[in-house]
Amino acid sequence: MCKLPLKVVLHSRKSFLCFVAGFLALILTLIQIKAGLGVTFFRGCIVISCSAKSPKDEKPETKSFDTKMIQERFLERKLIMDDGCANHVLQKKGQPTFDRGDYLTINGTALYCPIEKTASITWRGIFDEIQRKGVQVNTVGYFMVYPLDLVSLFSNLDADIRFIFVREPYGRHVSAYVDKLFSPNIEFWRNFGKHIIRKFRPNATVRSKACGHDVTFAEYIKYVIDAERSGDHRDGHFLPQHSHCHICRFPYNYIGHLETMEEDTKFLLKAIRSPVDYNQDYGMFTMEDQARWYFGDRKRYGHCMELEEALRRYWKKLQIRGLVHKTFDFPFTAEQLRSITAADLIREGRKAVLKSREQGGAKGNKREALVEAFQSVSADDKDQLRQLYWRDFELFGYNPSPEDIFGNSTADSLNNDRKFSYFSVWD
Repeated sequence: MCKLPLKVVLHSRKSFLCFVAGFLALILTLIQIKAGLGVTFFRGCIVISCSAKSPKDEKPETKSFDTKMIQERFLERKLIMDDGCANHVLQKKGQPTFDRGDYLTINGTALYCPIEKTASITWRGIFDEIQRKGVQVNTVGYFMVYPLDLVSLFSNLDADIRFIFVREPYGRHVSAYVDKLFSPNIEFWRNFGKHIIRKFRPNATVRSKACGHDVTFAEYIKYVIDAERSGDHRDGHFLPQHSHCHICRFPYNYIGHLETMEEDTKFLLKAIRSPVDYNQDYGMFTMEDQARWYFGDRKRYGHCMELEEALRRYWKKLQIRGLVHKTFDFPFTAEQLRSITAADLIREGRKAVLKSREQGGAKGNKREALVEAFQSVSADDKDQLRQLYWRDFELFGYNPSPEDIFGNSTADSLNNDRKFSYFSVWD
């Protein structure tokens, strides 16, 4: 016989009906519990959950966290977003949206809309793991459509948990630049790199214009500003986050932040009764996949960039992401590079990540890299970027004018090693 506390949720607008339904549900549930069964029903009125497993079968929590504090933080974020949406009319009915959203649902109990460069790959990986555990995961997707009445569109989904993840906009731009333009990425070099260089570099070399492989961060920011103003060459990885997922039209009730990724994700997984736990090694898995790509796609980018430079950029990327400490130099000599394999790169990368964790981690790298990147951007471009992305700051509660980007501080205040640069490949 299972013994779990009953959880009762009453909604004011249907209080009487809920009470009646809840009372009947309680009688039926007591009968089922006596028989050793588990039950969850009557959405919006009463939810009674009971595990058929014995206590010895339950998995202990690997790390305790303040559930009440996290719940209050989610509520505060929702209030901030609701207030911001009330001040602006975003994505009105009949207005086209860029949204490439694939709404993912778990057994109808949770709905997630991914936004590029805000842990979307990590969450897709989590959903894949959940599906491998035998839980039904559905995808409801559309591309460049005119917004429908989304509440009606998803009214058949019993999604009590409706969530998105966002991140600090300036950090998102650094991440997008590093992932799509600084690192070898043939599609983005071809579709965006060449466009950026031809438009914003007056004396570009023939090779740069043909390959699009060496876009600077300052050039990238000029492109972002131009794309937002002109509507030309836009891409979801670079767009404001409020342009995705019908932020102000769909009733999201949980707004995750990348800056509190682990706590937010563990809370949400627990709320949806996920059969899998959050694993911080998702970053490691992504790192290994990218290492394999560098070798598998070598023929496609080899005419634009030598393997050594590509692998050095990969190593810098690990440091910028806060996976590898900046004191860990590129681990291969010119002689070793002649016979290097993907397995060699993965082995050294994993070793550096684990050693960095042992030494207290390298999360401080992210902010240092961000400050260094924005030091190359003119004051006028930074101001234009801030204005164009103002709604992201307002809707998601981020500071639009951080001192280390807009003040008089320099990267030296965060990065005391003058010899080290996150974006100088040959350091």
